[in-house]
Amino acid sequence: GCSQVVVLGAGFDSLAWRLHRTRPAVQFFELDHTATQAPKRKALRVEANFNFLASDLAVESPAAILRACPAFSAKRPTLFLAEGLMMYFPKKRVAALLRELATVIRPSAQVLFSFMAAAPDGSITFHGEHAAVGWWLRRQREPFQWGIARADLPAFLETCGLRLVALADHGVLRDQILAPLGLAGLPLAHGECLCHCTSP
Repeated sequence: GCSQVVVLGAGFDSLAWRLHRTRPAVQFFELDHTATQAPKRKALRVEANFNFLASDLAVESPAAILRACPAFSAKRPTLFLAEGLMMYFPKKRVAALLRELATVIRPSAQVLFSFMAAAPDGSITFHGEHAAVGWWLRRQREPFQWGIARADLPAFLETCGLRLVALADHGVLRDQILAPLGLAGLPLAHGECLCHCTSP
């Protein structure tokens, strides 16, 4: 039922671009760093319902950038997507971003984001990953900065003005998506979860 989709930090993911061609009645927005967007802007032909918006999400306000875009409406049902993004920001920045997403749309917004599930000892990492993954992330200066225990997520979301709707981990992905496709045996990294929440 959403007529707007906003993707934060899409990187080279082509999800919004693929969807915008088959859903002309829906407005799509990608907010990402200028340098990251440049190759996509050059390579992808987009229709009128697709909008590239340059933004440094580490410091800039996504709400302000969206409000400055004529194609965006704060009154349309909107889905915000942030996959593989929040774990690279400190907790304070994650909370600030989620609070903005909770208030930029009226009456309510749908927010879907991935996060790292913190282990009992507080560590945030993929479980069962090859040691090279953590080394590569550190070398790229992209270490995980934020994670949260699944049990603590509802209370954290409440402080951001959001309500938990659903939570999915690798088990849900395997059972509900891969298994029906005959792919239940694929190896999956453990540790990253998907959260669906909404503003009241």
